[in-house]
Amino acid sequence: MEDLADQAVDALAPYLGTPLALFGHSMGAAVAYEVALRLEARHGVQPVRLFLSGQPAPHRAEPSNLHLEDAETMLDEVKRLGLSTASAMEHPELLEIALPTLRADFRLVETYQPKLTKAKSPVVAYAGDEDPDCPPDAMCAWSELTTAGFAYRSFPGGHFYLEAHEAELLLHMVGHLRDDIRLAKAIGMAGARRPSARPAEPVSARHSGAVR
Repeated sequence: MEDLADQAVDALAPYLGTPLALFGHSMGAAVAYEVALRLEARHGVQPVRLFLSGQPAPHRAEPSNLHLEDAETMLDEVKRLGLSTASAMEHPELLEIALPTLRADFRLVETYQPKLTKAKSPVVAYAGDEDPDCPPDAMCAWSELTTAGFAYRSFPGGHFYLEAHEAELLLHMVGHLRDDIRLAKAIGMAGARRPSARPAEPVSARHSGAVR
């Protein structure tokens, strides 16, 4: 998890001068959380919002060791989660191709040991209301890992609810981001109108052209 988050932070380097929002689904939610912490600690960059989907807060996730199981057991788990392409993996050739990635993904999330540092960004958590691994209380536990605001919304469906509700999900996310933009503009305007704490000193040669 640490290596993947580090790589993501490096990939975001060209965009650190612009506002960023992060979205992650399933294992990607944990990655997004770790990326946000690294952006804050290493670059002083705070994502405007974290959208975390289909993954319980790390301190509420149930322990499992599927990455140590055989191919059939992992395939059964993918079917249980409702992945639309799971049936295609029943073909031996396709399963052989997909198995290493599946095992690596399970290993990544199952061996994840977070420090449970609180992010400074507001968090919005999403889940399918029929996802057995993401009950509302486990999703709302993300509120314990932020010092900012928190919101939770469920959609009809299971773990891959977003396949059927992509447009609705995007509209909900955009709504939050619009609110963030309005708030940022309001704060900026208020700051521009705020009187100076003390009058500016006149420019002198000793100030080298700078007003303190």
